Amino acid sequence: EKKYGDLIIRNLSFEPLVIQPYSHITIKFITMHHSFFFTISLALFMVGNLFNASNYLQAQHFQYGFKGGATYGALAGKVDLENSSAKFSLATNAGIFTQTRLHEKWGMQFSLLYNQTGVEYSQFIPQQDTLYYLTPIVYFEAPYTTHVSGTYRLKYLEAAIAPQYYLWPRFSVFLGPRFSVLLKGKHTGTTIVDIGEQSGLQTEYASEEDYLNAIFLRTEENFDEAATINPIDVGLNFGTQLALIPHLLFMDFSLNGGFINVQQATDDINVKLYNVDTRLGLSLNIGSFFVRSKRKE
Repeated sequence: EKKYGDLIIRNLSFEPLVIQPYSHITIKFITMHHSFFFTISLALFMVGNLFNASNYLQAQHFQYGFKGGATYGALAGKVDLENSSAKFSLATNAGIFTQTRLHEKWGMQFSLLYNQTGVEYSQFIPQQDTLYYLTPIVYFEAPYTTHVSGTYRLKYLEAAIAPQYYLWPRFSVFLGPRFSVLLKGKHTGTTIVDIGEQSGLQTEYASEEDYLNAIFLRTEENFDEAATINPIDVGLNFGTQLALIPHLLFMDFSLNGGFINVQQATDDINVKLYNVDTRLGLSLNIGSFFVRSKRKE
Protein backbone atom coordinates (compact mmCIF):
# COMPACT_ATOMS: atom_id res chain seq x y z
CA GLU A 1 0.00 0.00 0.00
CA LYS A 2 1.11 3.61 -0.67
CA LYS A 3 0.13 6.71 1.29
CA TYR A 4 -0.61 10.18 -0.15
CA GLY A 5 -1.15 12.30 2.95
CA ASP A 6 -4.33 10.82 4.43
CA LEU A 7 -5.00 8.78 1.29
CA ILE A 8 -3.96 5.14 1.29
CA ILE A 9 -4.07 3.37 -2.05
CA ARG A 10 -4.09 -0.40 -1.85
CA ASN A 11 -3.76 -3.19 -4.38
CA LEU A 12 -2.72 -1.00 -7.28
CA SER A 13 -2.50 -2.88 -10.58
CA PHE A 14 -1.50 -0.30 -13.16
CA GLU A 15 -0.72 -2.48 -16.17
CA PRO A 16 1.44 -2.82 -18.15
CA LEU A 17 3.90 -0.37 -16.53
CA VAL A 18 3.92 0.66 -12.88
CA ILE A 19 5.86 3.41 -11.15
CA GLN A 20 4.56 4.03 -7.62
CA PRO A 21 3.87 6.27 -5.84
CA TYR A 22 5.01 9.14 -8.01
CA SER A 23 4.76 8.15 -11.62
CA HIS A 24 3.24 5.64 -13.99
CA ILE A 25 5.24 5.77 -17.18
CA THR A 26 4.30 4.57 -20.60
CA ILE A 27 6.02 5.85 -23.71
CA LYS A 28 4.08 5.99 -26.96
CA PHE A 29 6.34 3.83 -29.01
CA ILE A 30 6.50 0.26 -30.23
CA THR A 31 7.92 -2.41 -27.94
CA MET A 32 11.44 -3.37 -28.94
CA HIS A 33 11.96 -7.04 -29.71
CA HIS A 34 15.74 -7.18 -30.07
CA SER A 35 17.50 -10.53 -30.22
CA PHE A 36 20.75 -9.74 -28.46
CA PHE A 37 22.60 -12.89 -29.39
CA PHE A 38 21.54 -12.77 -33.03
CA THR A 39 22.67 -9.18 -33.53
CA ILE A 40 25.99 -9.68 -31.76
CA SER A 41 26.65 -12.88 -33.75
CA LEU A 42 25.91 -11.05 -36.98
CA ALA A 43 28.29 -8.24 -36.04
CA LEU A 44 31.04 -10.72 -35.16
CA PHE A 45 30.52 -12.49 -38.48
CA MET A 46 30.99 -9.21 -40.32
CA VAL A 47 34.10 -8.38 -38.29
CA GLY A 48 35.61 -11.78 -39.07
CA ASN A 49 35.02 -11.39 -42.78
CA LEU A 50 36.48 -7.92 -43.01
CA PHE A 51 39.64 -8.91 -41.10
CA ASN A 52 40.09 -11.86 -43.44
CA ALA A 53 39.84 -9.36 -46.27
CA SER A 54 42.43 -7.12 -44.62
CA ASN A 55 45.08 -9.83 -44.95
CA TYR A 56 45.37 -8.91 -48.62
CA LEU A 57 46.56 -5.41 -47.79
CA GLN A 58 50.14 -4.30 -47.24
CA ALA A 59 49.10 -0.91 -45.80
CA GLN A 60 45.77 0.29 -44.48
CA HIS A 61 44.71 3.85 -45.14
CA PHE A 62 42.73 5.48 -42.31
CA GLN A 63 40.72 8.66 -42.68
CA TYR A 64 39.77 10.72 -39.61
CA GLY A 65 37.74 13.80 -38.87
CA PHE A 66 34.67 15.28 -37.23
CA LYS A 67 31.07 14.14 -37.40
CA GLY A 68 27.77 15.45 -36.09
CA GLY A 69 24.08 15.72 -36.76
CA ALA A 70 20.59 15.39 -35.34
CA THR A 71 19.24 12.71 -32.99
CA TYR A 72 15.52 11.93 -32.90
CA GLY A 73 15.28 9.97 -29.67
CA ALA A 74 12.77 8.22 -27.43
CA LEU A 75 12.40 5.48 -24.86
CA ALA A 76 10.70 2.23 -25.83
CA GLY A 77 8.64 -0.09 -23.65
CA LYS A 78 5.19 -1.61 -23.22
CA VAL A 79 2.55 1.09 -23.59
CA ASP A 80 -1.09 1.89 -23.03
CA LEU A 81 -1.65 3.68 -26.33
CA GLU A 82 -5.21 4.71 -25.51
CA ASN A 83 -4.28 6.70 -22.42
CA SER A 84 -0.71 7.83 -23.06
CA SER A 85 1.13 10.26 -25.28
CA ALA A 86 4.74 11.26 -25.84
CA LYS A 87 6.83 13.90 -27.50
CA PHE A 88 10.15 12.53 -28.72
CA SER A 89 13.30 14.59 -28.32
CA LEU A 90 15.12 16.29 -31.18
CA ALA A 91 18.70 16.96 -30.11
CA THR A 92 22.27 16.88 -31.41
CA ASN A 93 25.22 14.53 -31.54
CA ALA A 94 28.85 15.43 -32.25
CA GLY A 95 32.28 13.83 -32.05
CA ILE A 96 35.21 12.34 -33.93
CA PHE A 97 35.61 9.33 -36.21
CA THR A 98 38.12 7.28 -38.12
CA GLN A 99 37.46 4.74 -40.84
CA THR A 100 39.37 2.59 -43.27
CA ARG A 101 38.76 0.60 -46.44
CA LEU A 102 40.05 -2.92 -45.80
CA HIS A 103 39.00 -4.45 -49.07
CA GLU A 104 37.01 -3.64 -52.18
CA LYS A 105 33.81 -4.59 -50.34
CA TRP A 106 34.75 -4.21 -46.67
CA GLY A 107 35.65 -1.38 -44.33
CA MET A 108 35.59 -0.41 -40.68
CA GLN A 109 34.64 2.75 -38.82
CA PHE A 110 35.20 3.88 -35.23
CA SER A 111 33.54 6.84 -33.52
CA LEU A 112 33.44 8.67 -30.19
CA LEU A 113 30.32 10.82 -29.81
CA TYR A 114 28.46 13.07 -27.42
CA ASN A 115 24.77 12.23 -27.85
CA GLN A 116 21.55 13.61 -26.35
CA THR A 117 18.20 11.85 -26.22
CA GLY A 118 15.04 11.66 -24.11
CA VAL A 119 11.27 11.99 -24.17
CA GLU A 120 8.38 13.98 -22.68
CA TYR A 121 5.45 11.79 -21.69
CA SER A 122 1.95 11.98 -20.28
CA GLN A 123 -0.08 9.13 -18.81
CA PHE A 124 -3.70 9.06 -17.65
CA ILE A 125 -4.82 6.13 -15.47
CA PRO A 126 -8.62 5.72 -15.64
CA GLN A 127 -10.86 5.56 -12.60
CA GLN A 128 -10.14 2.82 -10.08
CA ASP A 129 -11.12 2.19 -6.45
CA THR A 130 -9.14 2.71 -3.26
CA LEU A 131 -9.85 3.07 0.46
CA TYR A 132 -9.94 6.55 2.00
CA TYR A 133 -9.30 6.57 5.73
CA LEU A 134 -11.11 9.18 7.86
CA THR A 135 -9.73 7.61 11.06
CA PRO A 136 -7.70 4.45 11.70
CA ILE A 137 -10.96 2.47 11.91
CA VAL A 138 -13.35 4.55 9.75
CA TYR A 139 -12.90 4.46 5.98
CA PHE A 140 -14.88 4.31 2.75
CA GLU A 141 -14.33 3.20 -0.82
CA ALA A 142 -13.25 6.08 -3.05
CA PRO A 143 -12.87 6.08 -6.85
CA TYR A 144 -9.78 7.87 -8.08
CA THR A 145 -7.85 8.71 -11.26
CA THR A 146 -4.16 9.44 -11.74
CA HIS A 147 -2.40 11.67 -14.25
CA VAL A 148 1.39 11.57 -14.57
CA SER A 149 3.53 13.82 -16.74
CA GLY A 150 7.31 13.79 -16.87
CA THR A 151 10.50 14.36 -18.83
CA TYR A 152 13.60 12.29 -19.52
CA ARG A 153 16.74 14.14 -20.65
CA LEU A 154 19.79 11.90 -21.17
CA LYS A 155 23.31 12.90 -22.23
CA TYR A 156 25.81 10.17 -23.12
CA LEU A 157 29.41 9.73 -24.19
CA GLU A 158 29.28 6.94 -26.75
CA ALA A 159 31.98 4.74 -28.31
CA ALA A 160 31.08 2.64 -31.34
CA ILE A 161 32.73 0.28 -33.81
CA ALA A 162 31.01 -0.86 -37.00
CA PRO A 163 32.10 -3.06 -39.92
CA GLN A 164 31.04 -1.63 -43.28
CA TYR A 165 29.98 -3.48 -46.41
CA TYR A 166 30.08 -1.53 -49.68
CA LEU A 167 27.13 -2.23 -51.93
CA TRP A 168 28.50 0.35 -54.38
CA PRO A 169 31.80 2.28 -54.39
CA ARG A 170 30.21 5.29 -52.66
CA PHE A 171 27.48 3.59 -50.63
CA SER A 172 27.86 1.22 -47.66
CA VAL A 173 25.84 -0.33 -44.85
CA PHE A 174 27.19 -0.84 -41.34
CA LEU A 175 26.29 -2.77 -38.22
CA GLY A 176 28.10 -2.83 -34.90
CA PRO A 177 27.98 -2.47 -31.12
CA ARG A 178 28.12 0.72 -29.08
CA PHE A 179 28.91 1.43 -25.43
CA SER A 180 27.52 4.55 -23.73
CA VAL A 181 28.33 6.22 -20.42
CA LEU A 182 25.77 8.59 -18.89
CA LEU A 183 27.19 12.08 -18.45
CA LYS A 184 24.01 13.64 -17.11
CA GLY A 185 20.50 12.29 -16.62
CA LYS A 186 17.19 13.90 -15.73
CA HIS A 187 13.83 12.35 -14.93
CA THR A 188 11.36 14.74 -13.30
CA GLY A 189 7.62 15.22 -13.37
CA THR A 190 4.32 15.56 -11.52
CA THR A 191 1.70 13.10 -10.29
CA ILE A 192 -1.91 14.27 -9.79
CA VAL A 193 -4.46 12.04 -8.03
CA ASP A 194 -8.16 13.01 -8.12
CA ILE A 195 -10.51 11.27 -5.65
CA GLY A 196 -14.28 11.11 -5.93
CA GLU A 197 -17.18 9.84 -8.02
CA GLN A 198 -16.57 12.56 -10.64
CA SER A 199 -12.81 11.99 -10.88
CA GLY A 200 -11.55 11.94 -14.45
CA LEU A 201 -14.64 13.67 -15.87
CA GLN A 202 -13.11 17.12 -16.47
CA THR A 203 -14.66 17.43 -19.94
CA GLU A 204 -18.16 17.39 -18.45
CA TYR A 205 -17.56 20.63 -16.53
CA ALA A 206 -17.41 24.18 -17.83
CA SER A 207 -14.22 25.02 -15.95
CA GLU A 208 -11.41 23.49 -13.94
CA GLU A 209 -12.81 25.18 -10.82
CA ASP A 210 -16.21 23.51 -11.28
CA TYR A 211 -14.52 20.14 -11.68
CA LEU A 212 -12.41 20.58 -8.54
CA ASN A 213 -15.52 21.53 -6.56
CA ALA A 214 -17.23 18.35 -7.77
CA ILE A 215 -14.55 15.89 -6.68
CA PHE A 216 -13.71 14.96 -3.10
CA LEU A 217 -9.96 15.64 -3.09
CA ARG A 218 -6.98 16.34 -5.37
CA THR A 219 -3.37 15.60 -4.39
CA GLU A 220 -0.40 16.79 -6.44
CA GLU A 221 3.23 15.83 -5.93
CA ASN A 222 6.46 16.42 -7.85
CA PHE A 223 9.02 13.65 -8.31
CA ASP A 224 12.70 13.40 -9.27
CA GLU A 225 14.06 9.96 -10.19
CA ALA A 226 17.40 11.02 -11.71
CA ALA A 227 19.36 9.10 -9.06
CA THR A 228 18.09 5.74 -10.35
CA ILE A 229 18.89 6.24 -14.05
CA ASN A 230 21.29 3.53 -15.23
CA PRO A 231 24.82 4.97 -15.68
CA ILE A 232 25.67 2.84 -18.73
CA ASP A 233 23.99 1.53 -21.86
CA VAL A 234 25.05 -1.08 -24.40
CA GLY A 235 23.38 -1.28 -27.78
CA LEU A 236 23.61 -1.77 -31.51
CA ASN A 237 23.94 0.64 -34.44
CA PHE A 238 22.66 -0.13 -37.92
CA GLY A 239 22.87 2.34 -40.76
CA THR A 240 24.07 3.50 -44.14
CA GLN A 241 26.79 5.86 -45.36
CA LEU A 242 26.90 7.78 -48.64
CA ALA A 243 30.06 9.49 -49.87
CA LEU A 244 28.81 12.91 -51.03
CA ILE A 245 32.37 13.92 -51.95
CA PRO A 246 34.65 10.84 -52.09
CA HIS A 247 37.30 10.80 -49.33
CA LEU A 248 36.03 14.13 -47.94
CA LEU A 249 32.33 14.39 -47.00
CA PHE A 250 29.94 11.59 -46.00
CA MET A 251 26.27 11.46 -45.02
CA ASP A 252 25.24 8.95 -42.36
CA PHE A 253 21.81 7.61 -41.43
CA SER A 254 21.44 5.14 -38.55
CA LEU A 255 19.00 3.37 -36.25
CA ASN A 256 20.23 2.77 -32.70
CA GLY A 257 18.80 0.64 -29.92
CA GLY A 258 19.84 -0.12 -26.35
CA PHE A 259 19.72 -3.41 -24.44
CA ILE A 260 19.94 -2.09 -20.85
CA ASN A 261 17.01 -0.67 -18.86
CA VAL A 262 17.28 3.10 -18.63
CA GLN A 263 15.64 3.24 -15.21
CA GLN A 264 16.90 0.95 -12.44
CA ALA A 265 14.23 -0.95 -10.52
CA THR A 266 13.39 0.38 -7.03
CA ASP A 267 10.55 -0.03 -4.54
CA ASP A 268 8.70 2.81 -6.29
CA ILE A 269 9.68 2.04 -9.90
CA ASN A 270 9.15 -1.20 -11.76
CA VAL A 271 9.40 -0.45 -15.46
CA LYS A 272 11.54 -1.50 -18.42
CA LEU A 273 12.49 1.29 -20.82
CA TYR A 274 15.18 1.22 -23.51
CA ASN A 275 16.96 3.89 -25.52
CA VAL A 276 16.06 4.01 -29.19
CA ASP A 277 16.88 6.76 -31.67
CA THR A 278 17.32 7.69 -35.31
CA ARG A 279 20.26 9.83 -36.44
CA LEU A 280 21.09 11.81 -39.56
CA GLY A 281 24.42 13.56 -39.87
CA LEU A 282 27.58 14.41 -41.78
CA SER A 283 31.18 13.24 -41.41
CA LEU A 284 34.00 15.52 -42.59
CA ASN A 285 37.41 14.00 -43.31
CA ILE A 286 40.25 16.30 -42.23
CA GLY A 287 43.25 13.98 -42.62
CA SER A 288 44.60 10.48 -43.05
CA PHE A 289 47.36 8.13 -41.92
CA PHE A 290 48.71 4.71 -42.88
CA VAL A 291 49.16 1.56 -40.79
CA ARG A 292 51.62 -0.93 -42.29
CA SER A 293 50.89 -4.63 -42.05
CA LYS A 294 52.71 -7.71 -43.22
CA ARG A 295 51.07 -9.37 -46.17
CA LYS A 296 50.23 -13.05 -45.86
CA GLU A 297 51.73 -15.26 -48.54
